[in-house]
Amino acid sequence: MNPLGPGSRVALLMDGYLTNRYGKLGIGMLRYSPADIVAVIDHEHEGEDSAAATGILRHCPVVGDAASALALGAEALVLGVAPPGGRLPEEWWPHLEAAMAAGALIVNPLHEPLSSHPKALELGARVWDVRVEPPNLQPASMKAAQLGCLRVLTVGTDMAVGKMTASLELTLAARRKGIAADFVATGQTGICIWGAGVAVDAVRLDFAPGAVEAEVLRAAGGTPPPQVLFIEGQGAINHPAASASLAILRGSMPTHLVLCCKANQEFLWRFSELPIPPLQDLITTYETMAAGGGAFPKPATIGICVDTRELDDESALAYCENLERVHGIPCVDPVRHGADRIVDALPMAELVSEQP
Repeated sequence: MNPLGPGSRVALLMDGYLTNRYGKLGIGMLRYSPADIVAVIDHEHEGEDSAAATGILRHCPVVGDAASALALGAEALVLGVAPPGGRLPEEWWPHLEAAMAAGALIVNPLHEPLSSHPKALELGARVWDVRVEPPNLQPASMKAAQLGCLRVLTVGTDMAVGKMTASLELTLAARRKGIAADFVATGQTGICIWGAGVAVDAVRLDFAPGAVEAEVLRAAGGTPPPQVLFIEGQGAINHPAASASLAILRGSMPTHLVLCCKANQEFLWRFSELPIPPLQDLITTYETMAAGGGAFPKPATIGICVDTRELDDESALAYCENLERVHGIPCVDPVRHGADRIVDALPMAELVSEQP
């Protein structure tokens, strides 16, 4: 059961990060969570409506502290930020202590566990540490390659370029078309939204591909069996601090790839001295690495998803149209333009009808 599913009453702790790039978990929840988000906590925007602050058309009051969120009926407090290193900001402890004392569930997506923290133990707090290694880990064994469903993996030019967003938009677009589709979360935000998945960056390296494989197999065994799995990518193969890309490639054995990028971004976000390679070079690199240089079936890149949030509507459309002319595959901002055209590029007629 998803503790953040429909009917749950949730507050997002975003204090100081509501409009910051590190607040992507909270932003993802605002855009996609089925939970009832009763409040967002950020003293810098206290008194505002979340839609006015973020541009996401979901109206939640922004309050200054956890006590105010609890007064609005919050039963769970979600830490909505993913700061570098995954450490809890010290200034957030008063919010956490107030929520713990009130018996609210604390949803912790950070690397630092809270369930064993002395303050949590003292208050008898209920804590869901999202970023934990799953039990019964096994090495990957290429089982995903034997599935009859399509497996579409989002890959990126950098961290935080919309891989999860693209995967969710693709899943929802496919379902609207009557395609049996499911989303496989590989990070804490996707898990909080979808209620299932594996935080691959919490898994020991030897077992990371196997953990992804297990999650892909679990999703493939759903009812009804999915025709397509949209798998959330992590990091970027050209990023010096990203370690999850290869593990997800091996664990999911994708049949197709979708490249995600940010409009007009020339250098890595946190490594401003490192230029982002040409998109075609990255497409070729991802396809070659997914194929293991020829050992495995080679996936096809069927589309490009662009984060155009810093462009106006006309410029965003022109940017995507230009990329589409250059690369010859559908290019969209999935939030602005929808993901239907990329879903339409999938070879649904070639699907194997019988699942293992």
